[in-house]
Amino acid sequence: MLKGYFKVALRNLLKHRIFSFINILGLSIGMAGCMVIALYIYEETQYDKFHADHERIYRVTRKFMSPDGSTSLELATLAPPFAPLLANDYPQMENVARIIGMGQANVSVNEGEDVYYLNNLTFADANIFDVLSINLTTGDQEQVLSKPGSVIITPEVAAKLFGDKEALGKVIRIFDQFDVQVTGIFEPFPHASHIHPELIVDMYPVVQFYGGKEAMMSNWGSNNFYTYFKLKEGQDLGVIKADLPDFVDRHIDENASDWTSLGIQPIADIHLHSHLDAEYEGNGDITYIYTFAGIALLILLIACINYMNLSTARASSRAKEVGLRKVLGAFRTQLIRQFLTESVLVVLIAVLISSGLLSLVLPWFRDITGNPFEITVFNSVWMILGLFAFAVITGILAGSYPAFFLSKFRPSRVLKGDTKTGAGGSLLRRVLVVTQFSISVVLIFSTVIIMEQISYIQQKNLGFNKETIVTIGTNMPQEQKDQFRQQLESHPGVKRASFTSRVPSGKLLDSSGAEAEVGDEMITPDVVIKVLRVDEAFIDAYEVPVIAGRNFDPTIITDDTGAFILNRAATEMIGYQSPQEALGKRFSYNSTTGQIIGVIEDIHFEGLQNAIGPIVLQQGYYSDGAMLSVKLEAAATADALAFIEKEWTSTFPAVPFSYRFLDERFRRLYEAEQTRSQLFTGFSFLAIFLACLGLLGLASFTVSRRYKEINIRKVLGAPLGSLLYLLSREFVILVCISFLLAFPIGIYAMSNWLESYAYRIDIGILPFVYAAIIALGAALLTVSLQTYKAVQSNPASALRDE
Repeated sequence: MLKGYFKVALRNLLKHRIFSFINILGLSIGMAGCMVIALYIYEETQYDKFHADHERIYRVTRKFMSPDGSTSLELATLAPPFAPLLANDYPQMENVARIIGMGQANVSVNEGEDVYYLNNLTFADANIFDVLSINLTTGDQEQVLSKPGSVIITPEVAAKLFGDKEALGKVIRIFDQFDVQVTGIFEPFPHASHIHPELIVDMYPVVQFYGGKEAMMSNWGSNNFYTYFKLKEGQDLGVIKADLPDFVDRHIDENASDWTSLGIQPIADIHLHSHLDAEYEGNGDITYIYTFAGIALLILLIACINYMNLSTARASSRAKEVGLRKVLGAFRTQLIRQFLTESVLVVLIAVLISSGLLSLVLPWFRDITGNPFEITVFNSVWMILGLFAFAVITGILAGSYPAFFLSKFRPSRVLKGDTKTGAGGSLLRRVLVVTQFSISVVLIFSTVIIMEQISYIQQKNLGFNKETIVTIGTNMPQEQKDQFRQQLESHPGVKRASFTSRVPSGKLLDSSGAEAEVGDEMITPDVVIKVLRVDEAFIDAYEVPVIAGRNFDPTIITDDTGAFILNRAATEMIGYQSPQEALGKRFSYNSTTGQIIGVIEDIHFEGLQNAIGPIVLQQGYYSDGAMLSVKLEAAATADALAFIEKEWTSTFPAVPFSYRFLDERFRRLYEAEQTRSQLFTGFSFLAIFLACLGLLGLASFTVSRRYKEINIRKVLGAPLGSLLYLLSREFVILVCISFLLAFPIGIYAMSNWLESYAYRIDIGILPFVYAAIIALGAALLTVSLQTYKAVQSNPASALRDE
């Protein structure tokens, strides 16, 4: 019986080639789009699940609260004493380990003079192997980080540093400051990991940097350590969470939980659910997973609607077939199975074609997302069975209504020539067309909004001049900074050079206790004021407007220790009525007391996802590590860069010269949004293409049914325009109805999305116009091509039998 169903189904597909082609093409493209999205979602949800017992591994985070109770800072990192104290206080924890991500590092091999610039230098506790799954290809995990001055590296780093030579036992120098010996080789972390270290050094150099173990254990302010623990099997995490406030009070001070708290994150949740300050790497977002999953379902829905539309539209052509089958004794259930078999066969063919399309699309998708997706569906029997089940379910869903609709025809009517499908089928087709184009219009509208928002954040005035500014990471003493800056500024292509603790586009993570004079008394502001350590050249280099008072002055000795410059937001939050009122007021920060000498205009130091907060500029006091910003003359950029590189190489021969333009740093802040915008654009046009493909089939069918009418009207003198209007009017009305339904949905969805930006566009009329033009233009073009083809035919051919 089943064989007979498939044989008849195949004959019908071959008999109606055009409609079969449109159905299979639409389903193939739609399913290929769904497969791409499914691969993306699968990869995003697999982060950090490669760790053994990942469901028992957690990361501890730290939050700081302002005096008013609001969150001022939420870090993915902790201070150094937390890890050993957690291990001591909670026997439920099997192991606790810390790492510090240092980012880029200059590395030299002691045997030669070559210097290499490597990424992702990491320091780790020796027991990191007991928490995270780090696979060693060479070395014993119990020993490789147990000795001070040990390092393990990836095979790629080993090949870069030592070529074909044996890496084990070799000594390398890092930052031109300390030597470490290679004790092991480890496999690179997979792409689906929230960290990707290339060199892992034992924690001994860090302990020395802090001044020894005792000094390190008393430092509660240096939050640089990513802290992980593995929970013992069968232990209740809730017990630990409930005790954390008391833990903080026990070890910092009795009221510490009023201003700081700890949180716990499952390691597998970090990539999609964590958006804290000081993340090791940029994370994804669960919101976009839900969004793309919804888009996949909508694309598949459009493809299924195409099938349903064309199947019900062709009902009259199959009515006699149904009538004859029933006269010959076929039951309705048999007819339903027959039509469902046809539907499943179409979907199975579409699945095979979509797998081929997927291999063509994946390179483009990899380039956009930077994700090395692989097609592994045919490597597993279960995946093949799952794909087959998906095809069967999709085929049944897509063919369910046509099957029930076609099987209900009455033989007594259809064999007399009454093959009208009735108002119900026509109404359903209209509803389905409106649904298709509503989905397409929502996606197009959303794409336009996303593109406008990205353009807005890239072009918005940040309050300072970011053009032709080069940023360079440095590590030099204060006296060397002054000398090096003077060397650079001697070149005519260098306008200004400035050393700061951080540069715009980064996060303002540094803060301390502040007090300000308001009236006749010193008060503690209700909000945390972030600090930026600068020199007197910062304001000039970035052309930051000074709206009251003055800049730091190197000739005034007290400016080094007792002068502060606030931004406008800080003066308002402290309670000053104007920037001028703040001048000369006493101000205390991090136990240093002085006075406010100036007020600058608010600047967007961080990305536009964050609102401008209160900032205090303080001169000096940063560690040896700092960021150098160099403002260049636009006309002499190349010469100036060559000069800077020459001076750098002369001053620091062991450190490779590496720089980045500031505007590039800001562009990278929005790379994720740019990628999502490209994906939205691609899927939106895929949706409109599928909708138009279905419309093409409907238009073709409509024209074929009214072929003689068109030619009669043509013989009677009807002009081309009136015929185009006659046949396209209904479709245009349906598309216009879809606009009315789509725009409220689009406005609601994108208003919620824009809420994630502190600075955002207003939804205006243009996105509506763009979406309407694209959808209506595509629909008109599709229908008009079919109509024009019919109108241009010879009437004699159509009317020869009349």
